[in-house]
Amino acid sequence: MEENAQVDLPLSARLSRRELEVLGMTSRGMTNSQVGRQLNLSLHAVKFHLASIYRKLGVANRTEAAVVYLQSQNGNGVRWPTASQPE
Repeated sequence: MEENAQVDLPLSARLSRRELEVLGMTSRGMTNSQVGRQLNLSLHAVKFHLASIYRKLGVANRTEAAVVYLQSQNGNGVRWPTASQPE
């Protein structure tokens, strides 16, 4: 992820309400088409929102954006499942 001067600001201060909706849905694994249908947006509009989100968050793709979103929802502590280690 790239450095961003706004990294300490909450997502609600960095993104529009619509961008937060799009980011939340893509972070849950929805495709661009699914997001568009759910929000009554064209595919082009969804892609435009995602490009704006990536720029504002200083990330390169939807996976990095999802990590930022999930960290913000969990108090900056995403807990990823780990495989059991054999003894």
